[in-house]
Amino acid sequence: MKCCYLLKESIISDDDGKKRIVYGITVTDAEGNDLKSYTDIFLSKEKAERFVNLCNKNELSLCHLSDVIEDMF
Repeated sequence: MKCCYLLKESIISDDDGKKRIVYGITVTDAEGNDLKSYTDIFLSKEKAERFVNLCNKNELSLCHLSDVIEDMF
């Protein structure tokens, strides 16, 4: 099944109550239905965009996404 990786932007509060923007990834199927979502992976929008683009360019299988995210860290 081919899926599409999209940038996900969220706002969270840190331990001091300060709000910050974090970036994650949402995976959708061909019809646009959400399959999986990770909300808080990156602090940098540029890094998140590169990651999403690589996932799409290389047609990463959804079953490997969590391993790829884990391997980044």
